Amino acid sequence: MKINIIKSSLLTLLFIFGYVAVSAQDSIDIQDSVAIQDSVAVRDSIVQHDSISVQKLMSIHDSISVQDLIRMLKQKPRRPKSTRRIQRVDRSELKAVFIPKGTWMAGLSANYREWDNENINFVVLKNLDLKAHILSVSPAVGYFFADNLAVGARYNYSRQYFDLGSLELSLGEDLNINLKDLYDLEHKHEAAVFMRYYTPLFGSKIFGCFAEARFSYANAQGKNSTGIRDESNGINTLDGSYVTAHAVQLGVSPGICVFVTDFLAVETSIGVMGINYQWTKYKNLHPGATEYEMGKSNSGGANFRFNIFSVNLGLTFYL
Repeated sequence: MKINIIKSSLLTLLFIFGYVAVSAQDSIDIQDSVAIQDSVAVRDSIVQHDSISVQKLMSIHDSISVQDLIRMLKQKPRRPKSTRRIQRVDRSELKAVFIPKGTWMAGLSANYREWDNENINFVVLKNLDLKAHILSVSPAVGYFFADNLAVGARYNYSRQYFDLGSLELSLGEDLNINLKDLYDLEHKHEAAVFMRYYTPLFGSKIFGCFAEARFSYANAQGKNSTGIRDESNGINTLDGSYVTAHAVQLGVSPGICVFVTDFLAVETSIGVMGINYQWTKYKNLHPGATEYEMGKSNSGGANFRFNIFSVNLGLTFYL
């Protein structure tokens, strides 16, 4: 009885182990079959892709040259067009800063011209005897309240002297002009406020140009005369006037500056246009007169031309 139970148990165990082994073998066979099938599919796909690629290359090679093919392979793939909206550029950020905000400027410009001619004969001019000079000195100070933009004040003193001893102008047998003993002297004081804008030349930090707009008031005193007075010989042909003038002007003056150091620049400028108004009083003295005759004149206008007498050369410090 016990032997039969033991045999039955052993047979049951053998049956169970056999079923498990067969199941495992079937699972392995299924996995191998799937793996083999996947490998075959992948291999077929690769072969097919290679075949298509070769066919494409052969068709491309038939239609284009080898050099074109190499060029096509080197080209970068095109990116799809962006749908991003183009942003507006702030032009103020692109502005070149030549002189920054917060800088002080202090400078001095001067102009001097002199003529000294004696017994000059030139074409229609005969016996020219002339002495003259023009002197002007102009200190200025300013402050940059924004990049490249400054405001400031200027004082100008000028002196003009003209003494014509003699001049003969011969324009023909019937037209001759003789001038003799002409004299003119003037002193002028001028105060002005200005605004100046700088811009670099070709992006340079050394070379720049500027445009200056200014408003000025001037007071001038002078005298002019013709003839001579020689009391020792009893000769008195002197005829002249004492002049007092006032003027206001609104003008524009361009210029160029060159930085020779980080803080020092050489500048030159010239007046090109302006609007001015002047009122003048005269005290006239004629030969033999004991009292002055009074006179006056008012004038104004606009000019748009280069004034060679307003060319200035100066030095300016930027601190």
